[in-house]
This record gives sequence, structure tokens and C-alpha cells, in this order.
Amino acid sequence: MAESPYYKDKKFVNGVYSIDDPYLYKHFAPNAGKKSNIALMTRKLKPKSVAIYGNTLHTISFISGLMTRGVNASLIHLVMPPKTFKK
Repeated sequence: MAESPYYKDKKFVNGVYSIDDPYLYKHFAPNAGKKSNIALMTRKLKPKSVAIYGNTLHTISFISGLMTRGVNASLIHLVMPPKTFKK
């Protein structure tokens, strides 16, 4: 766990992002440098994969954005939540 750079009263886990985070685009910007998330997923040798959990339009839009930025579709794993859940 670490301090959140955007929300001072929240904690976050490195590598886990919320689809509703208003700063998500900064983490996946195409020109963010060699160690950015997009650079890790689009490199030639040993590209990293990404798991996306959700079933909303935001989720589909995010996947589309990753593919537009050059991420191979086989590296994107969509995890759909159950249709019903218990509180």
C-alpha cells in the first residue's frame, strides 16, 4: 500500500487502477516514458498483459483506448463481474 498522489486521504495498491479515476489517462498516456504502462504493454520483448474488471461502457471504452494505443488484444483480459451480488 502507498499514499495516493491524487487523493490524500486514500491508499492505493501499485498497479491497480479504478476505471472511474479522473486521472486514469495520465497512467496510460502514450508518451509517458519507457516505464509507463503503455510502454510496458507495447514493447517488443516480453510485453506485459492487463486484466480489466468490469462490464460498463467505461470498461469497453478503456479497452478500445488501449488497442488504439497499440496494445495487442491478446494481452487484454476482460473479467466480467457476476450479474448479481450480495451486499
